[in-house]
Amino acid sequence: VWTSFALPILLTLAATTTSCMNPRSAEYFRVTREAVFGTTLENLQNDEQWTKAEAMLTKLNGYLQKNGSGKDLLVMGDKITYADLQVAAILTWARTVHGGEGSEGWKRLSGLHGGKWAKFLVQFSEWQAVV
Repeated sequence: VWTSFALPILLTLAATTTSCMNPRSAEYFRVTREAVFGTTLENLQNDEQWTKAEAMLTKLNGYLQKNGSGKDLLVMGDKITYADLQVAAILTWARTVHGGEGSEGWKRLSGLHGGKWAKFLVQFSEWQAVV
């Protein structure tokens, strides 16, 4: 899940992610990621990365659709698995970093495939916040 799905999404949010961190964590995140990718976080956050992220969501959507109608919102079709939790975590992180439900970035991501990714995330809403 992380290499094929999360990485393209991470790169669309690379620089923005640091705004959600305390200064020390943001500096560590920046230094380590820039060393790995050989460029600034801002250079990673571009249209090419959005295209890759959207392509990966399209691929994941294709896998989910193979479960059949009414069972296309979970990897195994009818029960939550660890892979679903990974996808939900990535989408929750993306929604948060983009700026929430009303942000343009989240609308772009969650609206793909007829709003599938927003619907996917609703299944996990009871576990998304500590009360």
